[in-house]
Amino acid sequence: MSRNLMIAVLLVLVGITAWLGYRAFREPVHTDKPPGAWAAQLAGNDEDLRYEAAYMLKSYGAEGVPALVEQLGRYVGKGPGERPDATHEGDPRRLAQQALILIGSPAAPALVEALAWEEELERSMAASALVEIADDDPSVVTESLPRLAALVAHENPMTAGYAGWLVKAHGGSTGVAALEAQLARDADGARQVIQTLGVIDGAPNPTSYLADPRPPVRLAALQVLAGLDANQDHDAVLLGALSDEDEDVRTWAATLLDRGGSQA
Repeated sequence: MSRNLMIAVLLVLVGITAWLGYRAFREPVHTDKPPGAWAAQLAGNDEDLRYEAAYMLKSYGAEGVPALVEQLGRYVGKGPGERPDATHEGDPRRLAQQALILIGSPAAPALVEALAWEEELERSMAASALVEIADDDPSVVTESLPRLAALVAHENPMTAGYAGWLVKAHGGSTGVAALEAQLARDADGARQVIQTLGVIDGAPNPTSYLADPRPPVRLAALQVLAGLDANQDHDAVLLGALSDEDEDVRTWAATLLDRGGSQA
């Protein structure tokens, strides 16, 4: 390749990079609009103006979070024919997600709530943003532990999984306490809570919950044991569960023993 051609290619690449940076990060011309006006612009059809709106809403910090979360979830609750299946770089949802990540910690509480959205695409985008924020500032998880612990018990396995991962990664002993408090408050979702506790260092062994006075919790403990490493010997506790007062617990214990202990 000749020197002149190399220079020409380099100039083109620099130009493209500068243009992309200009689109994404340029200072808006009109900066006196309220957040609501920028939110409307972010929802508009002009892609260049959407970049501008995302930049400005980011600059508002915590004040811009509600509008950005609204755009991130703009298709939540819509029917299949009303929402696109994928996102592209200039999609308002993608721009809102990027702006929320840049805002950081002030955006975390709203993103925690977004983990309960019913649409997986938007829910996963919220989770991804929250993971990035938590990696930079783990305190956003510890400050939201009661809510995250409740979401671990959520009926949707993806919501429970996202919340459980955050508690496991950043909750520590305080996360264990939050999960145990959630389990003490409500037996609903006990299986997800015990399962999450089972992968956190220092948390109680799932077998300890076979002594819980509530049958749904004891049953959940057995269901978690069913998925554990078959090399772990739980026959003693399973034999004890054969005399449980609850028929479902007895049935599960007998089934696990027939399968060879904790083999699923």
